[in-house]
Amino acid sequence: MSEPVIAMSSVAAVDEQTIDQAFSLLGTRWPRTSIAWPKAYNDLISVVSNGVDRFNEVSSQCAEDDFIKDAPPALTKALTARNCIQERLPHLVQRAQDFDRRSLRLAVKWFLLWGGFSLHRHLIHIASWRGFSLLELEIPPEVISLGPTIYRDEKSLARIFGEEAEIYTGRLHSIGDHAILPRDDYIYLWASKNVLTGFGIEVTDPVEICTWLIPQIELSFLYDGSKRHDVTLPDKYVGPWKFSVIKDADGGEIWRRKRD
Repeated sequence: MSEPVIAMSSVAAVDEQTIDQAFSLLGTRWPRTSIAWPKAYNDLISVVSNGVDRFNEVSSQCAEDDFIKDAPPALTKALTARNCIQERLPHLVQRAQDFDRRSLRLAVKWFLLWGGFSLHRHLIHIASWRGFSLLELEIPPEVISLGPTIYRDEKSLARIFGEEAEIYTGRLHSIGDHAILPRDDYIYLWASKNVLTGFGIEVTDPVEICTWLIPQIELSFLYDGSKRHDVTLPDKYVGPWKFSVIKDADGGEIWRRKRD
């Protein structure tokens, strides 16, 4: 069975023809998938690596910086996460196999877009290091454009999704009959205000689930120091996604499920 290659044409776009080709050739039984990451992310890794190799050339001018301490582990983590995303993508497709092809395409697309941003985010932050200009190393403009919102998840998410509505957060407890954590524990997921509104928040729309929710929960392994690492995923994404609390963009609680 041939290995599908899904191509990202930029930090904010996926070549959807490559997704359709994989579905046409393989259905929903994908082997390990190769991802052609966008040039901007590849160049970012190259520039940061170059900065590490040449740090001694500017160390006297940047002695107080944390670059040489932070950059090497950030590079290792990003490359490891790339491999994890490639290995995880076929399992996402299998779990979401009961959705229509349009929704499946959205799940793959947004998994890669949000995943690409998330796994490179520390390197994007490191890209502001002044040593790069001293070494005449140029950070890709596409990456620089992501920088100002690097630690404001809701705004960076909105930027990538092209979402004009506010970004809300919700406590997710279960998917259908499957509890994602023991003892009725929960994780927070982001979504457009238009998704996380209504009476008794249970998200059932395939497009909303595949655009917003599946990509984030599949990327739970990227969040350090979080109980998201303990999330267990169902064999299939079947049934409503059930939330207990909804918060607005400022963190204010706007809805809470009443206990039975």
